[in-house]
Amino acid sequence: MTVDKDAFWSNMFGPVGLEVEVEPSLTGASGYKHRVAASAQDDEKRLALVLTEPDPIKALLIGQDIQSALPEHRVITTRPVVGDTKEIVSSIAQLYTQALLEGRNPSKEFEQWIAPLKEAENDPGAFKELTHGTPLEGLVRAMLYGTEVLGLGVYEQVVQIIRELLLLNVPEMIRDEGFDFASLMKRTPYQSDILRGVCPLPFGALSQEHWDLFFNYNSDNQARSDVLHELGLFQFFRPPVDSLALVLAEKSKLTPVRLQSVAAKSTELGHSIDVPELVEDVDSVDELIQRLKEEEYVVDGEVEVTITAEGRAQRSLVRFKPREALFFRLARVLPDLIGSLKS
Repeated sequence: MTVDKDAFWSNMFGPVGLEVEVEPSLTGASGYKHRVAASAQDDEKRLALVLTEPDPIKALLIGQDIQSALPEHRVITTRPVVGDTKEIVSSIAQLYTQALLEGRNPSKEFEQWIAPLKEAENDPGAFKELTHGTPLEGLVRAMLYGTEVLGLGVYEQVVQIIRELLLLNVPEMIRDEGFDFASLMKRTPYQSDILRGVCPLPFGALSQEHWDLFFNYNSDNQARSDVLHELGLFQFFRPPVDSLALVLAEKSKLTPVRLQSVAAKSTELGHSIDVPELVEDVDSVDELIQRLKEEEYVVDGEVEVTITAEGRAQRSLVRFKPREALFFRLARVLPDLIGSLKS
């Protein structure tokens, strides 16, 4: 397989209607030049940025700085995530437990990976082969391919992972009987990015087949689109209108006027509204809400339309995916959504 950075980003953004630009850096209103791994835009002046900052808060601020410098554009900030904190700690815990159960010394097992890691940039295949079939396989694959598509070295990505781990409130996870893994497992995947309206690009969730697909200029566009839908990335850029309706029913107020207002704000920010994903295409927001009632996703309450148990079950399938970052981005400009989303 040929590792083609240009093909990767072109195939990643192509399904959502964006064309990749060759811009190694962009200057913000502050006067600072900010490095970007990739950027993509369209005729509607949507501008997606791929930032390699290890801190999602800094990525958010950089996106805002560039937006201020380019008021005619609608800047969308994304950040590649090699491995989510929860996934990383869980994988290490699995390896540790497996070694103990099989009578091996976990510490020595981890030590034998240090030497290949030091040589990973010169001989990536060695480290990849060492972790093949282990819980760390996806993480290592994401790191090694990340050196090609992000322009970051392996050690730079290790620093990013360490920074991600430092975002954990470790003292709260220490109990008398040891580390509280249950508390960690309650953590929302990609939480640090989603809460700030930054779209995490989940490199660690890409299988080898996915990487092959995106590295191939001639791969099927529908297949690439299907992967983006599966990961919850497509819906961040092109949110289905009924997904907006369910969030309003769950967290705020769902009315035709309110839904139209939120949809307009989403488009204004660069997230064009897409057709419904739960019901067949409809001609108006009134018809959409009626169809959601018929499918028992929402119901008329005493005062307003509210979400049902079926609607909450549907929300639970997607709330931990990158697409959820859009709603927190909307909350920053729609004040009555902020408290309810944070809760």
